[in-house]
Amino acid sequence: MTENRTGDIPKLLEIKIFFDQKGFETHDAIAFFDEYSERNWKGRRGVWVKNWRAKALDWMWQRQRTRPYLRSKSKLMIL
Repeated sequence: MTENRTGDIPKLLEIKIFFDQKGFETHDAIAFFDEYSERNWKGRRGVWVKNWRAKALDWMWQRQRTRPYLRSKSKLMIL
């Protein structure tokens, strides 16, 4: 049995806006969208993503840890 999740899947434009508000570049938003689109909007354990914004914030946090120069540009702590 497959579940149709089209109502919960965000549009690329929504993700671009969210990333821009947090101080990230468009290419970061596209990379996030592509990664989760390839996974069919499932997490690492195969569970459907219920809150894409929370996943995006976690993804941004991980990017900042591996690329310290993003810390000065981002507004991640301002919600």
